[in-house]
Amino acid sequence: MGKHDIRTATSSEEHLMNRIRELEKKLIFANETIKKLQEQCGRMSKWASEIEANAQDAISKKDAEIAILKEKILQLVNDYVV
Repeated sequence: MGKHDIRTATSSEEHLMNRIRELEKKLIFANETIKKLQEQCGRMSKWASEIEANAQDAISKKDAEIAILKEKILQLVNDYVV
């Protein structure tokens, strides 16, 4: 091996070490991004659950109002028919 072969091996090794460092930085960034997205997803799920619960409450109230109105309609029909 000549001088140039040693330099190429060293420079190639340095290049690979630099590449490893870059990839490690990307991995750290990706993990942070994943953690943030998981937290955001959790918040969104919580909000969706709250909205769904509120919608169910509204539906229950409407159903109760409809039942009351149906009873009133039946009473009015019975009053006028009888």
